Amino acid sequence: ARVAWRNAPKCSNRKYWQQLKLLDCRDVNTNEGIFRSCIKHLTKAVACGSAEAYITVFRPTKPGTSDGPAIWNDQLLSYAAYNQHGEIIGDPKNLR
Repeated sequence: ARVAWRNAPKCSNRKYWQQLKLLDCRDVNTNEGIFRSCIKHLTKAVACGSAEAYITVFRPTKPGTSDGPAIWNDQLLSYAAYNQHGEIIGDPKNLR
């Protein structure tokens, strides 16, 4: 996970790849469990008052099936964006 993050060309925070912490949730197999794991991820990531880098890993989908967990958002949290006098404030991908 660390090497993949280090090599991600579009991630501005990849410089912190060595501090990435892994939450292994491959044993989680219910919607409630996945929800609780996501809450745990967010709680740990901001527990010290500033965001820390975490990745939560769920079990993979079996080949040829769709039985694995699916989280449709690209991130659990992201920054809003707005246009202020021609200048984009926040994350441009969230500008509508």
